[in-house]
Amino acid sequence: DYPGAEKSLKRALWLSRQDPTSGPDWTYAANNLASVYFRMGRLADAEQAHREVLEARRGAWGDAHPSVGVSYSNLAAVLLERGRLEEAEAIFGQALELFAKLPGREFDRGTVLLDLCV
Repeated sequence: DYPGAEKSLKRALWLSRQDPTSGPDWTYAANNLASVYFRMGRLADAEQAHREVLEARRGAWGDAHPSVGVSYSNLAAVLLERGRLEEAEAIFGQALELFAKLPGREFDRGTVLLDLCV
């Protein structure tokens, strides 16, 4: 039930943004909401939400955090679905570079490589 998930995630997102001590924790709800948009075919909404999450995570953690790599990969998947292949490939490349620098992230690198093959 994607409409129900959307409603619940919007509420969770609103609540997490009300807590000034939560830092970038709100990005987890926002990321999930973007994924729901993607599954509903609302690709413009998914792209906008994934870009917002990516920028917030980069601002909070820099470019050396696994969640930033996941955000790059999620955004690239949306762009791929929208037919923006060159942009998607470049962003998938950023995810690969980030995961290559992080020990123990071989699974994430493999997932990005599989997404590139699609």
